[in-house]
Amino acid sequence: MGAMLCRTPLERLPFNNVVLRALPVDSSKDPGSRTVKGACFSRVTPQSLDSPRFVAVSEPALSLLGLSADDVLRDPQGPEYLSGSKLMPGSEPAAHCYCGHQFGQFAGQLGDGAVCYLGEVESRQQINHDNPCGRWEIQVKGSGLTPYSRFGSFEIFLPADDFTGRQGPSVGQHELRAQLLDYVIETFYTDIQNRHSDRKERNAAFFREVTVRTAKLVALWQSVGFCHGVLNTDNMSILGLTIDYGPFGFMDRFDPEFACNVSDRRRRYTYEAQPYVCRWNLARLAEALGKELPGPEAGAILDDYMPTYERFYLANMRRKLGLLEHEEPEDQELLADLLDMMYCTGADFTNTFRLLSQVPWPVGGEEEDLREKAALEQVVGQLLDQGASLEELKVAHYPTMESRELDMLLSLSETNPGMFSIMASKPEVAKQLGKLGRLKQLMEVSQEELTAKQREDWLRWIQRYRRRLARECEEGCDKLTVEGLKMKRIQTMDSTNPRFILRNYIAQNAIEAAEKGDFSEVQRVLKLLERPYSAQPDLEQPGWTTEQPGWTRRVAEGTCGVDGGPGGTEAEPNENDSDAVTRRLPYDSRPPAWAREICVT
Repeated sequence: MGAMLCRTPLERLPFNNVVLRALPVDSSKDPGSRTVKGACFSRVTPQSLDSPRFVAVSEPALSLLGLSADDVLRDPQGPEYLSGSKLMPGSEPAAHCYCGHQFGQFAGQLGDGAVCYLGEVESRQQINHDNPCGRWEIQVKGSGLTPYSRFGSFEIFLPADDFTGRQGPSVGQHELRAQLLDYVIETFYTDIQNRHSDRKERNAAFFREVTVRTAKLVALWQSVGFCHGVLNTDNMSILGLTIDYGPFGFMDRFDPEFACNVSDRRRRYTYEAQPYVCRWNLARLAEALGKELPGPEAGAILDDYMPTYERFYLANMRRKLGLLEHEEPEDQELLADLLDMMYCTGADFTNTFRLLSQVPWPVGGEEEDLREKAALEQVVGQLLDQGASLEELKVAHYPTMESRELDMLLSLSETNPGMFSIMASKPEVAKQLGKLGRLKQLMEVSQEELTAKQREDWLRWIQRYRRRLARECEEGCDKLTVEGLKMKRIQTMDSTNPRFILRNYIAQNAIEAAEKGDFSEVQRVLKLLERPYSAQPDLEQPGWTTEQPGWTRRVAEGTCGVDGGPGGTEAEPNENDSDAVTRRLPYDSRPPAWAREICVT
C-alpha cells in the first residue's frame, strides 16, 4: 500500500490491455521489417529518446485519463513515460498489423511502422457513446522500428489483388477474421452486439453503422473545409473518427479541387472527392469482411451511403446559414449559389461563413431600413475583403492540364469539332475548359470592374438570403419571438462556423520558432484551438511579429509553388527590404501571400 502511494499519477494509471489478450499476438521478436502471418499485433521495444522534455500538453486529452497538466509536468519521469523511453507499470508496447489500399491500389501488409501501442487505460469517466468500452488507448509516434513498413485491420485477410498481385499476410484464416470482427463489435458496438443474436444480422447492422458514422464524419469535414490529405483505407477509423491525417489542411480560398497534399499528384483526395473516396473505402472494407457480410447485403447498405451523407451535409450547412426552424427546397439552391460565388470571388471559406451571422435579420420600417442598409454595406465590404485579387484569381483559374495536352485540345476544336465535342463531354476536360473560359473573362476586366460586379453579386445573394431568413418566422410572430429567433440564429452560426482553424501559415510559424528552441507559439496555438469558435482576446495575436524571410525568399524563387499558372506569384519583400512587413497578423486573418507557397506532403 505504501509503495502504491509513493507512485506518481502516471505510475498509478490503471492499465487493462484487453486487445492483447483478445487477439493473437506475434510470437516472434525478430527485429526489422517482416511478414507477420496469423497475428494482429507484435511485441515491440520503443526506441528511447535522449533527454526528452515536454513541449506542450493537452489538458482535455489528459482529463480523459483522469490526469491534470500538473500531474504530468511535475513528474520527473513524465517525458520518458509518454515518449515510450521508459515503461509505465502495466504498459505492454505493441505494434498493430494491417494492410491497406493506398491511392487506389492494394499495398499489402503495412502495419504500425511509426506508431507504438503502450496499452489501454481504464477510464474514470462514465461509459458513453464516445468511449463504449470504457478504456483509452495510449500511443506514441516515431518510437522506432517495428516489424511493419508502416479500417486496414480486416484487409490482412484479402486474397491476391488482381492488379498488384499482393495479398494480405493472413489470407484464408477465416477463424481469425471472425475473431477480430467479434472483438470489434463486442468492444466498440455493444448495442449492436446486444440487439442481434443472429450473426449475419449483427454483422450487417455493424457495417450499416460504420457506413452511417463515416457519412456523418465526412459531412462534418466538408462543412468546415477540412481536407484529410491521404484517405487510404488504412487511414480510416472503423469508429468514424478522424485519424492519421498527417498532410491535412483546412481550405483557405474556397476551391472544390483543393488538394492539401502536394504528393497527391493525381489529385485523388481533393476536397470535393472526399465523400466519394470514403464510399470507395467502405466498399473495400466490405470486401475484406468476406463471408462475414454477404455481397448483396453490403451493396444495399452502400447504396444508402450517398443519400445519408447528403442529409448530414445539408443539415450541417443549414446550421452554418442559421436556417433552423424549417427546411425548404430552395435551401439547397441558395447554398449552391453561395458556394459558386465564393469560388468565383476566391473567398476565404472559414471567414466568409463566420461573417454571415452579421447579415441583419429583416425587420422593416423606415428607421430599421436605414440601419439595415448601413449594416449590409459593412458586411458586403467585409465579404469583399475575404476575396482574392484579380491576379490571384487568374492564377487560381489557370488550367491544371499539361500545356501540351491543352494545346492539342484547343487545336482539335478547330480541326475536328466532332472529336472535340466528345472530348469536351468528359468531366475532367469540361472542368479544364471551364477554367480556361473563366480565365479569359478575368483577362478582360480590371480590378475595379471586378470588385464592382462582385459587390452587386454579394448584395443580390444576401437579399435572397434575408428573404429566406424572414420565412423562418411564422406569419404573425410577435416581437419577442422574433428576438428569440435572431439570438438563436447568431448563437448557432457562431458555434458552427469556426473563428480559428489551423492554417498552414500559423503552423509554419510555430514550426520555425520551435526549430529555434522556442515552443511558446506551439503552446499558444494549442490553447487557441481548444476553443476554435470563441473570441479569445488574450490569444488572438501571435507571438511572432514578422513574416518569415526564409519563406519570402522561397516565394520569389518559385521553388515550392502549388498554384501553377504563368508567372508564379508575386514575390514578397525579403529581409533586406526596408519596407518588410512587421505587423502582427491575427490568427483569424486570411493567409498572407507567402503562405500559398507552403508545401505539405
